[in-house]
Amino acid sequence: MTAEAAYRLLEAVNDEAESLIIRILWSHRPDVAWWEPQAYPGGGW
Repeated sequence: MTAEAAYRLLEAVNDEAESLIIRILWSHRPDVAWWEPQAYPGGGW
């Protein structure tokens, strides 16, 4: 990979703190199927 290609990849990354935290929390959400009546703990995800 060239340095220019690497810079283009990095430019597309959203590194805002709020966005990163939301994505981290979303990646650790409970594994509940969408059709189950049980809601996700902590409200709607």
